[in-house]
Amino acid sequence: MDLNPPGDEQRTNRAQASPAPSVSLPLLVVITALPAITINIYLPSMPGLVTHFRTDIPTIQYALSLYLLGLAIGQLTYGPLSDRLGRRPVLLAGMAVYCIGSLLCALAQGIEMFLLGRVLQAAGGAAGLVLGRAMVRDVHDNARVASVLGYTVMITTVATAVAPIVGGTLDELFSWRAPFLFLTGFGGAVLLACFVWAKETATLSTARSGRFWTGYAQVLRYRTFWRFLLYSSLLNASYFAFIAGSPIVVIELWRYSPTSFGAWWMIGSLSYFIGSYIAGRFSERLGTESMLRLGTPIILLGAAMLMALLAVGPRHPLSVFVPIGIIFIGSGVMQPNIMSSAINVDPRNIGSASGLLGCTQILFGILAISLLGLFPTDEPLYFGMVCSGALLVGVLISIALKR
Repeated sequence: MDLNPPGDEQRTNRAQASPAPSVSLPLLVVITALPAITINIYLPSMPGLVTHFRTDIPTIQYALSLYLLGLAIGQLTYGPLSDRLGRRPVLLAGMAVYCIGSLLCALAQGIEMFLLGRVLQAAGGAAGLVLGRAMVRDVHDNARVASVLGYTVMITTVATAVAPIVGGTLDELFSWRAPFLFLTGFGGAVLLACFVWAKETATLSTARSGRFWTGYAQVLRYRTFWRFLLYSSLLNASYFAFIAGSPIVVIELWRYSPTSFGAWWMIGSLSYFIGSYIAGRFSERLGTESMLRLGTPIILLGAAMLMALLAVGPRHPLSVFVPIGIIFIGSGVMQPNIMSSAINVDPRNIGSASGLLGCTQILFGILAISLLGLFPTDEPLYFGMVCSGALLVGVLISIALKR
């Protein structure tokens, strides 16, 4: 197994031969944020969905798991497709599928149609995640990618912070269908924007033919890829455990309203904003390893605090959102650097590396949510164990695979 990725010299030569157009940052932010907005906007509606569909909490959490599964499979597919066909046509197809899925959710009369709509939403929205990273790497070298991704995540965080507030307000004013009608209209606007402004960034040297899965086999040869793949995925597992568990703890167990939950969510979003700003500001100058040395003790501190407060602290949202805020600062510092290093292992297979990274991140998120489902929902300490445990395992794996 090769230990080091190829340098940027080959990439620079290719770029000089056939320079790619610049990426529109606002469009990049929108397509990258869309899947997260789609998750966050409906979080306050989860208890209402339980009542409307006459089901239970594990079933609605299963809807989140299906969404994540669709997000994973979508990214796994879009990556090599975009390497072969180009970024633009694949992105347009994905956005169209997203709009169809959102409309199905809004019109669903039964839980089955709702679940199908969620899967289509995810399968379409996945295009923005995988292609957003790939398009940035198409036009920047690795030293710059982490900074661009950091600033992108920073701006994205603002949108995802507002999403639960918007979703909670629409839910209380109208019904649980209103957030999904909003997503349908928003998705249509994104599709139109992609048609007008999304340019093809994959050049003839990167958009190539070949077997569909060849790119995955090639990037998996690198030990560096495995290290960053697993570390990023475990950080993501902790994040999705928080997404799935926090509404149950704060709204169901501690009896806070969906609107107040959306307001408390701002702490986590602001924290990720701060961490992502630090990544954007310093990653290009300091490099990946320095940023990891900065972020790792921060997430470990937050993990320890979360366990302590859930064990002995007050039954108040601050017991969840303060330690999560600390964790998010550390994650915001590290994730752009981890992701940029992962997709840089083989410049010939940028889309495949991005797709495999995104898929594995989501699969680990599903695993974390599944672990939550094994524990009693009336004990918040189990929620903390899954969130904090994923972070600890990620740190240990990164140390073990580092050379």
